[in-house]
Amino acid sequence: MKDDPMQLSFGDATGTPEMALAETTFVVVDLETTGMRAPDDHIIEIGAVRVRGGVEQGRFSALIDPGVNLPAAITRLTGIRDADLRGKPQLGTVLPEFLRFAEGAVWVAHNAPFDIGFLKASCAQLGLPWPAPTVVDTLTLARRLLDRTRTGSFRLGDLARFVGSDTKPTHRALDDAAATVDVLHHLIERLGGHDVETVGELSTFTPDVDPRIREKKALIADAPHSPGVYVFRGAGGEALYVGTAVNLRRRLLQYFTGADPRRRMREMVMLAEAVDVVECAHGMEAEVREARILAALRPPYNRRRKEPNRAWYLNPPTKRAGVRVSRIPDAQGTIGPFRTRNAAQEAREALDLGPEDFADAAAELEWGGADRVADLI
Repeated sequence: MKDDPMQLSFGDATGTPEMALAETTFVVVDLETTGMRAPDDHIIEIGAVRVRGGVEQGRFSALIDPGVNLPAAITRLTGIRDADLRGKPQLGTVLPEFLRFAEGAVWVAHNAPFDIGFLKASCAQLGLPWPAPTVVDTLTLARRLLDRTRTGSFRLGDLARFVGSDTKPTHRALDDAAATVDVLHHLIERLGGHDVETVGELSTFTPDVDPRIREKKALIADAPHSPGVYVFRGAGGEALYVGTAVNLRRRLLQYFTGADPRRRMREMVMLAEAVDVVECAHGMEAEVREARILAALRPPYNRRRKEPNRAWYLNPPTKRAGVRVSRIPDAQGTIGPFRTRNAAQEAREALDLGPEDFADAAAELEWGGADRVADLI
């Protein structure tokens, strides 16, 4: 059976990492294939269940004609025969329907790299845009949360029995997806004791994160989703660490969920009492601002602090040459610093400044000293 995704009402569900779990729509998906390797092997069945707040919203199930004979081992495993697939729609018809069914949701799979890898490879083969969904892997979560001596293994069949699923995995896509839903709900219930409240925290959860670090995520409650620079500050207001991000909120969340495994970062977060952010229009501006903040504040947890004479600058054009890339800032006006020569060259190409424009651009981008840095962050 395949539900018509156009007849299902899913509202405006989105799968952003910051969304609360109770408000998140999940699409739990499972595939049956002709083998283990994408894109050499083929998808022969897609099964998926869409759930939100513990309530099922719809199901998707479709057999697919791969255009090749099935290996005998696949028939023994799944019970699917060549005759079952003959005359069924091809993947080019089914996959767009599944993508519509899964639109706006967080995707879940047991051993997600396998299923998501096949789906991504298939989109590439068919020229379909990849939706780049947020993905949760129940296998990874189970390994982090459950005791193998109690579950027997982390295979889907053993986990389904352990959580008391009403659906027995059968190596058929829809049955396995339905069983994975029950496993997912059990894992989410267990995570309640770890103060895991959002999709991002769910997908990056590690059990050994100090609860005091998790509690400090309140420091970034108002962090925006824009590009920019962030500064962790200690109890006395001193800068501990400076970084940049394309999405400030998403990057900052990683410091409080264990997604950043560096020991010195955990130590730094334990000391932090505030996080300041500077929103930027684009990554290039963030790079320039970060380099200047590093030079002015010299935070102790940045291992590669940028000294002015180790950075790169854009200097004014001369009669014989255009805008120059140099390690030495020009006394007549400069744009920078940049971390690398390549970054400076990319900025030069992006700005495309002539002699008349350079002075105005340098003045507009000028940051100033430590006092100006403090004002802006």
